[in-house]
Formats: sequence, C-alpha cells, structure tokens
Amino acid sequence: MTEATKIPVLAVVGPTASGKTAAGVMLSQCYHGEVVSADSMQIYEGLDIATAKPTPEEMCGIPHHLIGCVPMDANFSVADYLALAKPVIADIHRRGKLPVLVGGAGMYVSSLLSNVQLAPTRQDARLRAEFQQYAAAHGNEALHQKLAQLDPEAAAAIH
Repeated sequence: MTEATKIPVLAVVGPTASGKTAAGVMLSQCYHGEVVSADSMQIYEGLDIATAKPTPEEMCGIPHHLIGCVPMDANFSVADYLALAKPVIADIHRRGKLPVLVGGAGMYVSSLLSNVQLAPTRQDARLRAEFQQYAAAHGNEALHQKLAQLDPEAAAAIH
C-alpha cells in the first residue's frame, strides 16, 4: 500500500470493560464515522450476552460492522479477519466516513493497522482429529509434550 492509498483509521483499543464501545460511538458521532469491530468474540453470531455485543441503544444509530457475522462453529483466523475488515474499511472511507476500529483483539488491530500480509492457511481436518483423539486418550499435557518435542518454541508460547 502506498502513502497515497492509505486510509485514515481511528482505533479505540483497550482491555475488557474499559469503555471502548462508548468511546467508539462518541468518536463516530463527532467525526462522521462508522464502527468496525476488532473483537475476536463479537464477530461470532449467537454470542450476544457473553461478549458484551453493543445493543441498538448503545450503538446510538452509528453503523457497526463485523459483529455477529461469522457462524459460531467456523474456524476463523487473523487472515480471515483481515479479509473481512479491509473491504469494509475501504467502503466506509469511499462513502466519505471515518472508519473507527473498536476492540481488544490486539492481533486483529496490529495486523490491520500494520497492513500485515498473511499467507493463506490450510487446515487438515484429519490431522486435527488425530491430535484430538491423542489428547482424549493420553491427556492434554501429553499432547503438549509431543508439541514440545516437535516445536519447542511454539510449545513455550502455548499454555
């Protein structure tokens, strides 16, 4: 992305229950913006109460994007988030409004604002099932030890 094609984005980030939603709505009202969620749980449909999805009253008429748009049982990655968020942000900007990124998912926010380009990932359902069976038979700790043998760096970063 060149300097000429960069889109201005205002980001409201912080920990859970810190007032991000209210701040995002207020800033959207002041700067003619629309909210783009960067919350890793609010993106799933059906997780309304547990994720503190904003109510219509809390939204105050400000359009909110990327909330409840992914099936709960779907695999969803940072790459998937970027693929959804970038066109939404471009559309908001094209309509002369300010994209206001609101959420606490640091990986979503930093990847988006840094314009990270992620390679598509493949998932191997058979291999996943094999590891799930191994964990069921031997326990999660045994599976983690297996990971430590194969990739000590990843094992150190994963609980």
